[in-house]
Amino acid sequence: MEDSFLLLLRCPRTGGGLERAGAETLAALNDSVRKGELADASGHKLEAPLEAALVSACGRWLYPVREGIPVLLVDQAIKAANAKDTA
Repeated sequence: MEDSFLLLLRCPRTGGGLERAGAETLAALNDSVRKGELADASGHKLEAPLEAALVSACGRWLYPVREGIPVLLVDQAIKAANAKDTA
């Protein structure tokens, strides 16, 4: 994803900017997915590892990126208090 495109995207919950999730954050999230512990805002447990994610500027919400496309849907956001690690 181009940086210029990323600058246009906004968190649908807060209206703030988004940043790429860092490798450490993705590794922690995918570990939780493997353990069956990670759910999105609608309560649906994630079954597949995340290839990438975008983090809200406040650091509280992550949005999955699937096949290179950011999924900016409130119900599919992942709440993560320690999600501020960015690439």
